[in-house]
Amino acid sequence: MDRAPRALISGAIETVEFAFFPNAGALPEDSLRLWSGHGVPSYFLSRSWFECLIAAGLDHDDRVALGLLRTKAGHVLALLPARFRHGGSGPLHGRELSGLTGPYACLFRPILSPDADATETARLLGCHVGTSVARNDIIQLDALDQGWPELGAFEAGLQEAGFVSTRYDHFVNWSEAVAGGDFKRYLAAREGSVREIVRRRRRALERQGARFQVLSGSDGIDAGVAAYEAVYARSWKQPEPYTRFHEHLMRATARDGVLRLGLCYLGGRPVAAQIWIHWNGCATVLKLAHDQEFDRFSPGTVLLAHMIQYVIEADAAVELDFGRGDDAYKRQWAGRRRQRLGLIAANPRSIAGFGVLARQLAGRWISLLRG
Repeated sequence: MDRAPRALISGAIETVEFAFFPNAGALPEDSLRLWSGHGVPSYFLSRSWFECLIAAGLDHDDRVALGLLRTKAGHVLALLPARFRHGGSGPLHGRELSGLTGPYACLFRPILSPDADATETARLLGCHVGTSVARNDIIQLDALDQGWPELGAFEAGLQEAGFVSTRYDHFVNWSEAVAGGDFKRYLAAREGSVREIVRRRRRALERQGARFQVLSGSDGIDAGVAAYEAVYARSWKQPEPYTRFHEHLMRATARDGVLRLGLCYLGGRPVAAQIWIHWNGCATVLKLAHDQEFDRFSPGTVLLAHMIQYVIEADAAVELDFGRGDDAYKRQWAGRRRQRLGLIAANPRSIAGFGVLARQLAGRWISLLRG
């Protein structure tokens, strides 16, 4: 496979070109290496994840736009999975080019080729994305890693295209390093109250004949999906905005061998369920629910401990990732708090762009005054 020399993108912007593609099948074959296979650093940057979103996690009027940056010789440099969304009508509204995320993504960023200079590629991508959209369009990316080294370069490229960008706090992510495969040591580092709940409630569940199951492949997935949905329907959770997404995700990750669907049964009835994904040593819990009728047994907490033990001992996970949100229980299980960011960019010379930037600035001032 030919690789793009770093020198190819170290000069003028005219050395590269950019285009949006409506689906993965329309992309040139060389681009697949950026988001396919287990070499992808995060499942949330993989083709499998984005295809789940496209299949079951978009609004009906969203238009998929996979932005591809490549040299004029055809060497692929970067991929931006995105979608165009309608922002309403009238002069104060434009389209929005939004990252392909939605309410479930735990991480997002443009996918850069490892063969190219990352900083220059990010700058060129930002510039081409900005020049490829209409003057009154808004660009919004969320679930961005606060520590993404090329974020500043991407924003600099947007600025070259006439856009002004602003960042905002999107959500908190909790994680914990667990390298070493020792669940007892991990549990011993938790608060005494957590250890005691796990010990007592697990014993109480076992006296009731509790059974635990972890599904990691397609065998039994039909029953697993049905069990998850039955638990979710009897939990405190609100209905999902995209009702088919989690079933689609469970089936896709089962085919990929990265699903860890944890289930707790009492008397043959599922009373707790959790969706985990294990990818390149990182075990992420995406969804958890339990039947409220069995609150006295804390089946969700016991299943959580069971799943953590499973991914540490059976999968040799090196990191636990607790997904989106600053829920109080997460800090009992993890010690690292990370901030995920959002980025909004708009053209201040358009009515729509000026309005968006003014609202963001006003919101920031209000937050500062309240703080």
